[in-house]
Amino acid sequence: MVTMQEIADKLGINKSTVSKALKNSGDLNEKTVELIRKTAIKMGYVSHRKTTDKDTTIGIIYPEIDDGMYWEIVSNLAKKIEDEGFRCLALPFDFSNERAYEMFSYLVEKKVAGIFLIQEDFTKDYKIREESMISGISIVRISFDGDNSYYDNIWINEIAGVRDAVSKLVKLGHKDIAYIGDAKGFYREKIIKDVLFESGLSVNDDLFVTAKERNYSCGYEGAKKLLSQNSSFTVIIAQYDAVAIGAMRALFEAGKKVPDDCSIIGIEDAGYSKYMVPSLSTVNNNLHYLCSVAFALMKDKIYKKSKATQSVLINSNFIERESIGQNNNFETK
Repeated sequence: MVTMQEIADKLGINKSTVSKALKNSGDLNEKTVELIRKTAIKMGYVSHRKTTDKDTTIGIIYPEIDDGMYWEIVSNLAKKIEDEGFRCLALPFDFSNERAYEMFSYLVEKKVAGIFLIQEDFTKDYKIREESMISGISIVRISFDGDNSYYDNIWINEIAGVRDAVSKLVKLGHKDIAYIGDAKGFYREKIIKDVLFESGLSVNDDLFVTAKERNYSCGYEGAKKLLSQNSSFTVIIAQYDAVAIGAMRALFEAGKKVPDDCSIIGIEDAGYSKYMVPSLSTVNNNLHYLCSVAFALMKDKIYKKSKATQSVLINSNFIERESIGQNNNFETK
């Protein structure tokens, strides 16, 4: 096992300087800290964590409180954590990479037993990756991509569910498909465009609306914009279910019926979706199963001290309900 003294000898500095850099304490300049931490990682240094009563806590870092999917994941994991006899500490970072790192560092400082990291953009978390390699804390990441070799990764393959949804729409005669989302949902917009191309459908950028608002307001304002353009569309795919609900309200106010005049599809399958009128067709991300797998991996890390990193794929599936129907302008030959 690599020691702080060995790192100090390698760099020709004092052990106390290495200790300050690895613990993010002291008044060292950023370049010195960066050099020490990169050297520690290269040499394979891992902090020797002493067991304390604080090891009975597992942390969850997640993007936001309001979004249905994230809250469902956090609630599910929190129950599993508490049922196992641990305490749960959940911290939102509001889609800020800087705040995510702050939350991560806080949990490391508290010497928690493990951390669930829920994030969408893996490319910007290099500071967390660096910290995780040094801290020795068990980490399980939940994401929308499988590009990871630093810690266990459970990722949701939404392409499968979106592909099934689009296939169903094609069978119902739909060709002009619109999309409503916010700026944070770029990955879902890309998935939908890719699947449309794959299905031989044209992508009309005018029908892809990015609203400034989030949640219900996003769908409401986005649908109003689509309607104001007098564009031809028979389906709206929403970034997530709350957006779909907002869009349905705007269509209702415009005298449009769902699904007679326009079909609607959401993503995530929020708990309320099946109780709406009409009930919402949506892509289900199998979150309960995802959380079960994620927690099983976390227990492996904590109890068995597993060092191997795994990437587990969870496929989504399309759930057809009342909000989609035949394109009334479609004529079979």
